[in-house]
Amino acid sequence: MLTIADFSVPKSFLISIFCSIAAYYILKIYKKKKDDNFVLFLFWTSCSIFYISLGTSTLVFYFLPWLAFKIYYFCLIFAGLQLFIGIYYLIQKIIKEKKVRTVIAIILAIIFIVYSFLSIKDARPVVRYGEPYLTVGDETPQGYWGAILILVIIAFSLFSFRRDLKRGTISWGFMGGFYEFYAFVIYMAISLIRILYFLVHPWYLEIFYIFIPYLAYKSYKELT
Repeated sequence: MLTIADFSVPKSFLISIFCSIAAYYILKIYKKKKDDNFVLFLFWTSCSIFYISLGTSTLVFYFLPWLAFKIYYFCLIFAGLQLFIGIYYLIQKIIKEKKVRTVIAIILAIIFIVYSFLSIKDARPVVRYGEPYLTVGDETPQGYWGAILILVIIAFSLFSFRRDLKRGTISWGFMGGFYEFYAFVIYMAISLIRILYFLVHPWYLEIFYIFIPYLAYKSYKELT
């Protein structure tokens, strides 16, 4: 009998491919322009590894449950990495001084290392909807904290977009920067819904993942 987990495996691998394609085009933009796109490349790469780990963990769970939970540690680490890289991506769009950004990057890196250590130390295995899962501490606050961080990222994304639109950095006649930025916002918006568990695997919302590689490609075509 098919379960939700049966469909989540190919879905996770497919989303990983979408994120990998986005990372590929963003890297090509970076090589051409040598701007701040490398951080966005790292973001999409971490997203791709996250979904590869998620799909692999769920697939292995059918045969070797203990190994599935070990693999899921990568999910925890790369989920956190997405958030910290996402925060820094927005910070670099707001703060232009390289020394300040370097200090912020070091602080975020230290926080991420502490997060990773605590995740590995305190995580406990559970099964949710037939899939392996690791929870750190009380599950509900954990989800709310993640949602708050994503909400902050989305709010700053909208602020940054509004500012760039006013400055003319992004315009309706030159949409390359908008395309790559909007792909990032779409991903964060879907992640917000996933982390709050409004629905069990809201597949009809996750259809929007397909726009991520498309927008990255559009950005590449316009910016290069």
